[in-house]
Amino acid sequence: MADTDDSRRFAIFGQFRFDLSSHELRRHGTKLPLEEKAAQLLCALIDGGGTVVSRQNLHRLLWPNGVHVDFDHGLNKCINKLRLVLGDDPSKPRFIETLSRRGYRFIAPIEFQNDPMPSVASRAIRPPASLAGRKDFHARDNLTQPFVLADDPASQGRKSKLGARLAILASLLIVVFLWVARFSFLARTSTHTVPKKAEAIRSVVVQKSGGIDPLDEGFKMFAPDGNYRHTMRNRENQGRDRWKLITNDQNYYYRPLSEAEKDFALRRDWKLTCVCALGQGEAFAQIDFGKYREARRFDITFLQEGNKHFVALSKQISPNFEWERKIEFPGVADVDHPHTYELRYDHAIQTASLWIDGQLMASGYHGHNQFREDRGLLFGASSYLTSQVGIAVFRTVRFEAY
Repeated sequence: MADTDDSRRFAIFGQFRFDLSSHELRRHGTKLPLEEKAAQLLCALIDGGGTVVSRQNLHRLLWPNGVHVDFDHGLNKCINKLRLVLGDDPSKPRFIETLSRRGYRFIAPIEFQNDPMPSVASRAIRPPASLAGRKDFHARDNLTQPFVLADDPASQGRKSKLGARLAILASLLIVVFLWVARFSFLARTSTHTVPKKAEAIRSVVVQKSGGIDPLDEGFKMFAPDGNYRHTMRNRENQGRDRWKLITNDQNYYYRPLSEAEKDFALRRDWKLTCVCALGQGEAFAQIDFGKYREARRFDITFLQEGNKHFVALSKQISPNFEWERKIEFPGVADVDHPHTYELRYDHAIQTASLWIDGQLMASGYHGHNQFREDRGLLFGASSYLTSQVGIAVFRTVRFEAY
């Protein structure tokens, strides 16, 4: 836990001030809501002093004495809550850096203080050297109060003349200040009336990669309490390069697109790629622009029907599933060697084609208009037909437009 001695009571970083004793977090003086576990996590990262704090140590710190909390889910949830309060983007972190398979590191410069806002009375105020020997100067033993001069006729006269001169000087300074401010304002309004345009987007790439937690890659979770928390080991290279999702209803990750990203993608060709496999039930990868410019939603769906497996392109979801194309492909269930599925969209004709492992399998897919919820890039699993459980394994899910 962070040191809370007198010299390190407050940690100052960026626009934030954190009380290491009371766990009170403020931004520009405004108190921010911060749960206790998130506060303890912040203390631990600050105490790390810029070094990596392992996930195991953080878990033991937040849930001591053998308290049972899911190792990955509990810590990931806590990290995400802290990032949300700090406004920290995991893809471009300013405060908390994720180091894959190792832990987390606090990367922002930190200043430690005892009193974040020292009062004027706490500072020693010393007299000018020219007054140090004056008998009418009232010395203070601790020099914590402003110095004063004793009232006598001579000093009163001098103070009157000095006051008049200071008043004239103050008036001149005010006139000069107003004159400079007027011309400064005119200069700003004449040269900056047209706001500078934001840098144009040249490409859009959103990706879930390998066995990294999607929450650490900027994705959100539809059902945070679902049974989904598994990385999967590749038996060939011994690395955990896949993310496994299990649900008894439906569960998915999603990353919305900004208005600028949507506008760019809809004026270009784009590609939705999913390197994945279906264990049971149904899996899916989708691109959902919401109702932006009446854009349609495009889905790649993977299905288990008895001993057969299919890749399908959705035409309707409710009240019943309808498919624009449905192709039997046994490789859908090849969990050890996931295949590559792609939707390649041609904006000139506003349709997409389906490719499997680089081979064209279907074309002319128009997408559909159901459940356009502005989810952006989305992938997940669900139960289907007689299967009460959905199991899917994802190695890569990627949306790109150039």
